[in-house]
Amino acid sequence: MRFQVQPGAAITECLVDGVVASVSAGRLPRDVFANPRDWEDIVKIYTAHHRPTFEVQRSEEGFPFISVAVAGHFVRIFSDAHCPNGGLQFYFGEAG
Repeated sequence: MRFQVQPGAAITECLVDGVVASVSAGRLPRDVFANPRDWEDIVKIYTAHHRPTFEVQRSEEGFPFISVAVAGHFVRIFSDAHCPNGGLQFYFGEAG
């Protein structure tokens, strides 16, 4: 599932819109992938404004990610150089 940022919209709006739309459709994203520039913007925004809901961690494979609370759910956001700038890829993982 992919969500594109609207012109002039912040990447965090894309994140919230994507999670809310996913939850409304009955699915909760496990991971989100962002272009490195967008990932950096998300880190800066959450560091400045959302400290209690933000944490930098490493996956089991050693990849850094940020864990953020969005619409009442925590999602992991990874930097991915193959993800186009201005959009996010949502991964739902295996069921159950």
